[in-house]
Order: sequence, then structure tokens, then C-alpha cells
Amino acid sequence: MNRIDELTAELLSSMNQYDIKRLDNIFSEDISIYYPGIPPMVGKKMSLIFLKKLFSNFEYLHFRQTGFIASNSQACVIWENEGRRKNSDIYSNMGVTLIEIMDDKIVLLSDYFKFEVPH
Repeated sequence: MNRIDELTAELLSSMNQYDIKRLDNIFSEDISIYYPGIPPMVGKKMSLIFLKKLFSNFEYLHFRQTGFIASNSQACVIWENEGRRKNSDIYSNMGVTLIEIMDDKIVLLSDYFKFEVPH
């Protein structure tokens, strides 16, 4: 398994466990996160604050990888997720995340997704 594969697996595992500390360990200080509908988050501190706030909206949210394309330091993860918002609404969607690494750390996450899959 090469480094992009390892970091992608660690990213999904950390997201599923809401583990900010593990995310801190795999993010570059200069990470940029692009998430639909809001300005880019630049820097590790801002990115971790964003993810902590995102996680706080859910009782649980679980990502499942359904596809993966990787080349050298870049990857595209195809995923589906399912969860429950804190207001009790069931939530699910699907999308892709582009990932780029440099010096064994994630420097870019760019999400593209359907906003919500009907239930």
C-alpha cells in the first residue's frame, strides 16, 4: 500500500470516528478544504474547526468508500454516507473527494456531492 492509499484510509476512519486528533496528525499545516457552498478553509486550524463544527451537527455520520482512483500523490475517493442529524432527521448523500498529499500529509480536500439523497 502506498502513502496516498494509507492516508485516504486514515482520513475515512478518522471521519467516521469524529477523531480530530487523528485528522490533526495527517493534515498539513497548509491544508485547504473546499466544501460546496462556503468559502475555502485554508490552514490546519481553520480546517479542523470546520470539521469539528460539521461533526457537531450529527448524532452519527458514517462514510463508506465505494470507489477509489489514485495516482502518485493524488486520489479521488467515491463515497456514500449515512447518518442522523441531532434534530433526529436521517441524512444520506454521496459524492467524491479529491485528495492531494505532499510530504506525507494531506494538503488538499475538495468535496463534490449531491446535497441529499431522498429517503
